[in-house]
Amino acid sequence: MKYTSQIEHAIQVAAHAHRKQTRKGSPDLPYISHPFSVFVILSEYTEDENVLIAGLLHDVLEDADPTEYSDISLRKVFGDKIVSTIKEVSESKDGNLEESDAKSNWEERKNAYLEHSKTSSEEALLVSTADKLHNLESTLLDYEKSGSIIWDRFNAPREKQIWFYKEFIKIISMRLNNTITRKLATRVDELEKLS
Repeated sequence: MKYTSQIEHAIQVAAHAHRKQTRKGSPDLPYISHPFSVFVILSEYTEDENVLIAGLLHDVLEDADPTEYSDISLRKVFGDKIVSTIKEVSESKDGNLEESDAKSNWEERKNAYLEHSKTSSEEALLVSTADKLHNLESTLLDYEKSGSIIWDRFNAPREKQIWFYKEFIKIISMRLNNTITRKLATRVDELEKLS
């Protein structure tokens, strides 16, 4: 990976966009650790600057304040290709949903995401896979520290989480010719073996 001014700009935007957020279930861990981790994971599998930047910014449109960061404002700075990739990996969700509604809505959102993944670009699949890989790595680490109580912080139980990951792996295994798919499959197997 080559460090560029565009990557530095994306780092600054991501850090600012997520400055008030923390990781789910880890109120002492700044959320920015997730996009940075996705970026590092991606750098092991691609040198495509657009993909790396999309990895840094992949949650901005979905989770950051839309009055600060919009599709239009990001396009002006980073261009159509990067923003299109970000939009492909962004899940459609209503930020106004109560927690109970978010939980009941979870499977519907995941099914829509899986269906969309069947036609997503290779760039979007790479970002999405790195995103899932980091989420799994975090879950496995949290499980080591806290045990099965970690499942209480998710909108779906462990079994449904595993179902989603396995369905996603089926799709990327057919569509993405990259060793990252095997790494994700290995981590899902580890998650499934947890008691």
